[in-house]
Amino acid sequence: MGNLEDNLELNPYDAFVQANKGVPPTADQIRLYSKLFQSHCYYRPDIDNVSPNDMAKPFVPSPFYDWARGFMTRGAIEMFVACQDVESGDYGILTVVRKNSPMINQRWVLGGELKKGLSRDGAVIDLTKKECGLDINQGDIIEIGGSNVRFGIKPQENIYGEAYFPDGTRLDPIKFVTPGVHDFARTFYVSGTGSIKLRGDLEKDPLIVTPEIWANRRRELGLDYYMEGLMDISQILLKDDFYSE
Repeated sequence: MGNLEDNLELNPYDAFVQANKGVPPTADQIRLYSKLFQSHCYYRPDIDNVSPNDMAKPFVPSPFYDWARGFMTRGAIEMFVACQDVESGDYGILTVVRKNSPMINQRWVLGGELKKGLSRDGAVIDLTKKECGLDINQGDIIEIGGSNVRFGIKPQENIYGEAYFPDGTRLDPIKFVTPGVHDFARTFYVSGTGSIKLRGDLEKDPLIVTPEIWANRRRELGLDYYMEGLMDISQILLKDDFYSE
């Protein structure tokens, strides 16, 4: 295969195909390249004298966090969660329609911010459980790509309620918050078990995208080009996990 770094303008699937001289990647090739993406959070007690659990708290409450996102770059995680449709018995990738910015009213996969103090795998396990109620095994986590995403959101959309500086000065969203949100995201394919339980406040209209749905309704789903490529990769892994004989 060629050098994937030569294809940064393409989505992950198209980059794979181009680097592989026009041939779609196999599940084994995707898993192999996933090893190149792996990195872990190393704890140095001799230097830090603080545990990962202590590092993860306290959380920054909203609206301070929402305000801060207006000028900081956030580390984020996206999960293509493979699970079973209880009605049909088929397996697919869980998608939802977002109820808030960014990408409001767009079909997307689950995800969120990287919680401070957690390892890569710990963060994926924690966020998957939080977002959809499904359990995943650490051995089922496959990193399939990453992104440098900028969403064009107006300043006032980033503020929920009132926020104040420590000296009591009120935050002015127009003055202090720059337009847009900037995320560096890592994307994973995972296999989930259990009953789906969405949070409800952030998403609606869940749809499990089976290989048949992806083949016949791809354009109807209206996924972003970047998301389409990651869905292509996830569908290869999905079929290898649940549809191969």
